[in-house]
Amino acid sequence: MDALSAILSLLSGSRYYVNVIFFNFITLIGILRLYLFFINLNPSYKTAFFLILFFFPPFVFWTSGFHRDGLLVSALGFFLFNLQMFLSSRKVVNLLIAFASVGLMLFMRSFWGVSSLIVAIIWLTIINSRQKRIFIALSILFLIFLLFLFGHASRCINILNSLVEKQQAFLSLHGNSELPMTRLSKEPMSFLMAFLDGMRNLLFKPSLNQISKSPLYFLVFLENCFVELLFCGAIFYSIKKRIISPLSKVGNNMLLLLVLINYSIIGVTVPFLGAIVRYKAPFEILLIMVLVQFIPIKSLNKLITLKI
Repeated sequence: MDALSAILSLLSGSRYYVNVIFFNFITLIGILRLYLFFINLNPSYKTAFFLILFFFPPFVFWTSGFHRDGLLVSALGFFLFNLQMFLSSRKVVNLLIAFASVGLMLFMRSFWGVSSLIVAIIWLTIINSRQKRIFIALSILFLIFLLFLFGHASRCINILNSLVEKQQAFLSLHGNSELPMTRLSKEPMSFLMAFLDGMRNLLFKPSLNQISKSPLYFLVFLENCFVELLFCGAIFYSIKKRIISPLSKVGNNMLLLLVLINYSIIGVTVPFLGAIVRYKAPFEILLIMVLVQFIPIKSLNKLITLKI
Protein backbone atom coordinates (compact mmCIF):
# COMPACT_ATOMS: atom_id res chain seq x y z
CA MET A 1 0.00 0.00 0.00
CA ASP A 2 2.83 2.41 0.83
CA ALA A 3 4.50 1.75 -2.53
CA LEU A 4 1.24 2.35 -4.41
CA SER A 5 0.59 5.49 -2.39
CA ALA A 6 4.06 6.79 -3.27
CA ILE A 7 3.51 6.17 -6.99
CA LEU A 8 0.10 7.86 -6.93
CA SER A 9 1.56 10.81 -5.02
CA LEU A 10 4.08 11.34 -7.82
CA LEU A 11 1.22 11.52 -10.32
CA SER A 12 -1.03 13.71 -8.17
CA GLY A 13 1.53 16.01 -6.61
CA SER A 14 0.86 14.48 -3.16
CA ARG A 15 -2.80 15.50 -3.23
CA TYR A 16 -4.62 13.00 -1.02
CA TYR A 17 -8.07 13.24 -2.60
CA VAL A 18 -6.60 12.88 -6.08
CA ASN A 19 -4.88 9.72 -4.83
CA VAL A 20 -8.25 8.44 -3.59
CA ILE A 21 -9.76 9.03 -7.05
CA PHE A 22 -6.92 7.12 -8.73
CA PHE A 23 -7.19 4.31 -6.20
CA ASN A 24 -10.96 3.95 -6.59
CA PHE A 25 -10.59 3.97 -10.36
CA ILE A 26 -8.31 0.93 -10.07
CA THR A 27 -10.90 -0.71 -7.81
CA LEU A 28 -13.69 0.11 -10.28
CA ILE A 29 -11.85 -1.55 -13.17
CA GLY A 30 -11.56 -4.76 -11.15
CA ILE A 31 -15.22 -4.67 -10.12
CA LEU A 32 -16.20 -4.22 -13.77
CA ARG A 33 -14.19 -7.36 -14.55
CA LEU A 34 -16.11 -9.13 -11.79
CA TYR A 35 -19.37 -7.92 -13.34
CA LEU A 36 -18.32 -9.27 -16.74
CA PHE A 37 -17.47 -12.58 -15.10
CA PHE A 38 -21.02 -12.90 -13.76
CA ILE A 39 -22.59 -11.81 -17.04
CA ASN A 40 -20.65 -14.53 -18.86
CA LEU A 41 -21.74 -16.98 -16.17
CA ASN A 42 -25.46 -16.20 -16.44
CA PRO A 43 -26.43 -13.38 -18.88
CA SER A 44 -30.13 -13.50 -17.93
CA TYR A 45 -29.38 -11.96 -14.54
CA LYS A 46 -27.21 -9.07 -15.73
CA THR A 47 -29.48 -6.35 -14.29
CA ALA A 48 -29.72 -8.10 -10.93
CA PHE A 49 -25.94 -8.55 -10.93
CA PHE A 50 -25.45 -4.87 -11.71
CA LEU A 51 -27.75 -3.65 -8.94
CA ILE A 52 -26.23 -5.95 -6.33
CA LEU A 53 -22.59 -5.43 -7.28
CA PHE A 54 -22.73 -1.64 -7.55
CA PHE A 55 -25.41 -0.74 -5.00
CA PHE A 56 -25.25 -3.27 -2.15
CA PRO A 57 -24.27 -0.92 0.72
CA PRO A 58 -21.77 -3.06 2.70
CA PHE A 59 -19.83 -3.99 -0.43
CA VAL A 60 -19.80 -0.43 -1.76
CA PHE A 61 -18.67 0.93 1.61
CA TRP A 62 -15.79 -1.50 2.17
CA THR A 63 -14.45 -1.23 -1.38
CA SER A 64 -14.41 2.57 -1.26
CA GLY A 65 -11.77 4.84 0.23
CA PHE A 66 -8.02 4.33 0.38
CA HIS A 67 -7.38 0.88 1.85
CA ARG A 68 -6.38 -2.54 0.59
CA ASP A 69 -9.86 -4.08 0.48
CA GLY A 70 -10.69 -2.29 -2.75
CA LEU A 71 -7.43 -3.33 -4.36
CA LEU A 72 -7.98 -6.93 -3.26
CA VAL A 73 -11.48 -6.98 -4.76
CA SER A 74 -10.02 -5.57 -7.98
CA ALA A 75 -7.43 -8.36 -8.07
CA LEU A 76 -10.16 -10.93 -7.36
CA GLY A 77 -12.21 -9.56 -10.27
CA PHE A 78 -9.24 -9.81 -12.65
CA PHE A 79 -8.50 -13.33 -11.38
CA LEU A 80 -12.02 -14.71 -11.89
CA PHE A 81 -12.60 -13.00 -15.24
CA ASN A 82 -9.28 -14.01 -16.78
CA LEU A 83 -9.51 -17.58 -15.49
CA GLN A 84 -12.98 -17.77 -17.05
CA MET A 85 -11.61 -16.36 -20.33
CA PHE A 86 -8.76 -18.86 -20.34
CA LEU A 87 -11.16 -21.77 -19.90
CA SER A 88 -13.21 -20.59 -22.89
CA SER A 89 -10.47 -19.31 -25.24
CA ARG A 90 -7.33 -21.11 -23.98
CA LYS A 91 -5.28 -17.92 -24.35
CA VAL A 92 -2.16 -18.11 -22.21
CA VAL A 93 -2.22 -14.36 -21.54
CA ASN A 94 -5.48 -14.76 -19.61
CA LEU A 95 -3.93 -17.47 -17.44
CA LEU A 96 -0.88 -15.30 -16.77
CA ILE A 97 -3.07 -12.36 -15.70
CA ALA A 98 -5.12 -14.67 -13.48
CA PHE A 99 -2.09 -15.99 -11.64
CA ALA A 100 -0.51 -12.52 -11.46
CA SER A 101 -3.70 -11.45 -9.66
CA VAL A 102 -3.29 -14.41 -7.29
CA GLY A 103 0.27 -13.24 -6.63
CA LEU A 104 -0.97 -9.76 -5.73
CA MET A 105 -3.55 -11.22 -3.35
CA LEU A 106 -0.90 -13.44 -1.75
CA PHE A 107 1.25 -10.37 -1.16
CA MET A 108 -1.54 -8.21 0.28
CA ARG A 109 -3.63 -10.73 2.24
CA SER A 110 -2.31 -14.27 2.04
CA PHE A 111 -5.52 -16.21 2.66
CA TRP A 112 -7.17 -14.51 -0.34
CA GLY A 113 -4.36 -15.69 -2.58
CA VAL A 114 -4.22 -19.21 -1.14
CA SER A 115 -7.98 -19.74 -1.46
CA SER A 116 -7.98 -18.35 -5.02
CA LEU A 117 -5.09 -20.62 -5.97
CA ILE A 118 -6.94 -23.65 -4.56
CA VAL A 119 -10.06 -22.74 -6.56
CA ALA A 120 -8.02 -22.19 -9.73
CA ILE A 121 -6.30 -25.59 -9.46
CA ILE A 122 -9.58 -27.42 -8.82
CA TRP A 123 -11.39 -25.54 -11.61
CA LEU A 124 -8.64 -26.25 -14.13
CA THR A 125 -8.58 -29.90 -13.05
CA ILE A 126 -12.29 -30.65 -13.34
CA ILE A 127 -13.34 -28.49 -16.28
CA ASN A 128 -12.73 -31.23 -18.86
CA SER A 129 -13.96 -34.05 -16.67
CA ARG A 130 -17.37 -35.61 -17.16
CA GLN A 131 -17.60 -36.53 -13.49
CA LYS A 132 -17.37 -32.94 -12.22
CA ARG A 133 -19.18 -33.44 -8.94
CA ILE A 134 -17.04 -36.44 -8.03
CA PHE A 135 -13.87 -34.51 -8.77
CA ILE A 136 -15.07 -31.56 -6.68
CA ALA A 137 -15.80 -33.81 -3.71
CA LEU A 138 -12.49 -35.66 -4.02
CA SER A 139 -10.57 -32.40 -4.43
CA ILE A 140 -12.12 -30.92 -1.28
CA LEU A 141 -11.34 -34.09 0.70
CA PHE A 142 -7.77 -34.02 -0.59
CA LEU A 143 -7.35 -30.39 0.45
CA ILE A 144 -8.69 -31.17 3.92
CA PHE A 145 -6.16 -34.00 4.16
CA LEU A 146 -3.36 -31.64 3.12
CA LEU A 147 -4.47 -29.10 5.71
CA PHE A 148 -4.10 -31.57 8.55
CA LEU A 149 -0.91 -32.97 7.03
CA PHE A 150 0.63 -29.50 7.04
CA GLY A 151 -0.53 -29.10 10.61
CA HIS A 152 2.00 -31.76 11.61
CA ALA A 153 4.75 -30.52 9.30
CA SER A 154 7.48 -28.01 10.01
CA ARG A 155 6.58 -24.68 11.54
CA CYS A 156 7.26 -22.70 8.37
CA ILE A 157 4.32 -24.36 6.56
CA ASN A 158 2.17 -25.05 9.60
CA ILE A 159 -1.20 -23.75 8.41
CA LEU A 160 -3.09 -24.72 11.54
CA ASN A 161 -0.53 -23.00 13.74
CA SER A 162 -0.86 -19.86 11.60
CA LEU A 163 -4.61 -19.83 12.22
CA VAL A 164 -4.02 -20.23 15.97
CA GLU A 165 -1.57 -17.31 15.96
CA LYS A 166 -3.92 -15.16 13.89
CA GLN A 167 -6.79 -15.75 16.30
CA GLN A 168 -4.55 -15.00 19.29
CA ALA A 169 -3.40 -11.77 17.65
CA PHE A 170 -7.02 -10.64 17.29
CA LEU A 171 -7.90 -11.68 20.85
CA SER A 172 -5.03 -9.62 22.22
CA LEU A 173 -6.72 -6.46 20.89
CA HIS A 174 -9.65 -6.69 23.34
CA GLY A 175 -12.24 -4.94 21.15
CA ASN A 176 -15.69 -3.81 22.31
CA SER A 177 -17.55 -6.04 19.85
CA GLU A 178 -15.97 -9.36 20.83
CA LEU A 179 -18.16 -12.39 20.15
CA PRO A 180 -18.08 -15.80 21.88
CA MET A 181 -15.64 -18.13 20.15
CA THR A 182 -13.79 -21.35 20.94
CA ARG A 183 -10.08 -20.72 21.46
CA LEU A 184 -7.97 -22.58 18.93
CA SER A 185 -5.38 -25.08 20.09
CA LYS A 186 -3.46 -28.00 18.63
CA GLU A 187 -6.52 -30.22 19.14
CA PRO A 188 -8.52 -30.84 15.92
CA MET A 189 -11.79 -30.59 17.87
CA SER A 190 -11.02 -26.96 18.72
CA PHE A 191 -10.99 -26.14 15.00
CA LEU A 192 -14.35 -27.83 14.49
CA MET A 193 -15.92 -25.96 17.40
CA ALA A 194 -14.34 -22.66 16.29
CA PHE A 195 -15.67 -23.28 12.77
CA LEU A 196 -19.21 -23.72 14.09
CA ASP A 197 -18.85 -20.61 16.27
CA GLY A 198 -17.49 -18.70 13.31
CA MET A 199 -20.36 -19.65 11.00
CA ARG A 200 -22.81 -18.55 13.70
CA ASN A 201 -21.01 -15.21 14.06
CA LEU A 202 -20.79 -14.67 10.30
CA LEU A 203 -24.38 -15.52 9.47
CA PHE A 204 -26.44 -14.74 12.58
CA LYS A 205 -24.67 -12.03 14.56
CA PRO A 206 -25.61 -9.51 15.83
CA SER A 207 -28.63 -11.01 17.56
CA LEU A 208 -31.72 -9.02 18.48
CA ASN A 209 -30.35 -8.55 22.00
CA GLN A 210 -27.13 -7.01 20.67
CA ILE A 211 -28.84 -4.45 18.43
CA SER A 212 -29.63 -2.20 21.39
CA LYS A 213 -25.90 -1.69 22.04
CA SER A 214 -25.30 0.27 18.85
CA PRO A 215 -27.48 1.61 16.00
CA LEU A 216 -24.86 0.33 13.52
CA TYR A 217 -25.58 -3.22 14.66
CA PHE A 218 -29.07 -2.84 13.25
CA LEU A 219 -27.62 -2.28 9.76
CA VAL A 220 -25.56 -5.46 10.07
CA PHE A 221 -28.67 -7.28 11.29
CA LEU A 222 -30.56 -6.17 8.16
CA GLU A 223 -27.63 -7.29 6.00
CA ASN A 224 -27.75 -10.77 7.55
CA CYS A 225 -31.54 -10.90 7.17
CA PHE A 226 -31.19 -10.15 3.45
CA VAL A 227 -28.72 -13.01 2.96
CA GLU A 228 -30.84 -15.40 5.03
CA LEU A 229 -33.90 -14.44 2.99
CA LEU A 230 -32.00 -15.29 -0.18
CA PHE A 231 -31.03 -18.63 1.35
CA CYS A 232 -34.71 -19.38 2.03
CA GLY A 233 -35.64 -18.31 -1.49
CA ALA A 234 -32.93 -20.51 -3.00
CA ILE A 235 -34.16 -23.52 -1.01
CA PHE A 236 -37.80 -22.81 -1.91
CA TYR A 237 -37.19 -22.54 -5.66
CA SER A 238 -34.82 -25.51 -5.61
CA ILE A 239 -37.62 -27.64 -4.16
CA LYS A 240 -40.10 -26.25 -6.69
CA LYS A 241 -37.57 -26.90 -9.49
CA ARG A 242 -38.81 -23.92 -11.50
CA ILE A 243 -35.38 -23.23 -12.97
CA ILE A 244 -32.25 -25.13 -13.90
CA SER A 245 -30.11 -25.21 -10.77
CA PRO A 246 -27.31 -22.63 -10.80
CA LEU A 247 -25.13 -25.36 -9.29
CA SER A 248 -25.18 -27.07 -12.70
CA LYS A 249 -22.63 -24.40 -13.68
CA VAL A 250 -19.11 -25.21 -12.51
CA GLY A 251 -18.38 -21.50 -12.01
CA ASN A 252 -21.03 -21.18 -9.31
CA ASN A 253 -19.67 -24.25 -7.50
CA MET A 254 -16.20 -22.70 -7.54
CA LEU A 255 -17.56 -19.44 -6.15
CA LEU A 256 -19.24 -21.30 -3.29
CA LEU A 257 -15.98 -23.11 -2.58
CA LEU A 258 -14.14 -19.78 -2.53
CA VAL A 259 -16.74 -18.36 -0.14
CA LEU A 260 -16.62 -21.43 2.11
CA ILE A 261 -12.82 -21.36 2.43
CA ASN A 262 -12.69 -17.67 3.26
CA TYR A 263 -15.71 -17.75 5.55
CA SER A 264 -14.03 -20.61 7.42
CA ILE A 265 -10.75 -18.71 7.81
CA ILE A 266 -12.49 -15.50 8.88
CA GLY A 267 -14.84 -17.42 11.18
CA VAL A 268 -12.16 -19.24 13.15
CA THR A 269 -9.73 -16.31 13.45
CA VAL A 270 -11.79 -13.11 13.81
CA PRO A 271 -13.75 -12.73 17.08
CA PHE A 272 -14.88 -9.10 16.64
CA LEU A 273 -18.13 -8.18 14.91
CA GLY A 274 -16.73 -4.99 13.36
CA ALA A 275 -13.81 -6.85 11.76
CA ILE A 276 -16.08 -9.70 10.63
CA VAL A 277 -18.37 -7.27 8.79
CA ARG A 278 -15.37 -5.83 6.95
CA TYR A 279 -13.58 -9.05 6.07
CA LYS A 280 -16.65 -11.00 4.95
CA ALA A 281 -18.11 -8.26 2.70
CA PRO A 282 -16.27 -9.21 -0.54
CA PHE A 283 -17.14 -12.89 -0.17
CA GLU A 284 -20.67 -12.17 0.99
CA ILE A 285 -21.28 -10.42 -2.33
CA LEU A 286 -20.11 -13.55 -4.19
CA LEU A 287 -22.50 -15.65 -2.10
CA ILE A 288 -25.38 -13.26 -2.85
CA MET A 289 -24.61 -13.36 -6.58
CA VAL A 290 -24.87 -17.15 -6.55
CA LEU A 291 -28.02 -17.28 -4.41
CA VAL A 292 -29.88 -14.73 -6.53
CA GLN A 293 -29.57 -17.07 -9.53
CA PHE A 294 -31.93 -19.50 -7.76
CA ILE A 295 -34.71 -16.91 -7.98
CA PRO A 296 -36.58 -17.08 -11.34
CA ILE A 297 -36.26 -14.03 -13.56
CA LYS A 298 -40.04 -13.50 -13.52
CA SER A 299 -39.99 -13.24 -9.74
CA LEU A 300 -37.08 -10.80 -9.83
CA ASN A 301 -38.94 -8.66 -12.39
CA LYS A 302 -41.56 -7.98 -9.75
CA LEU A 303 -38.86 -6.53 -7.48
CA ILE A 304 -36.77 -4.72 -10.09
CA THR A 305 -38.41 -1.91 -12.03
CA LEU A 306 -35.73 -1.90 -14.72
CA LYS A 307 -36.45 -4.13 -17.69
CA ILE A 308 -34.31 -7.27 -17.78
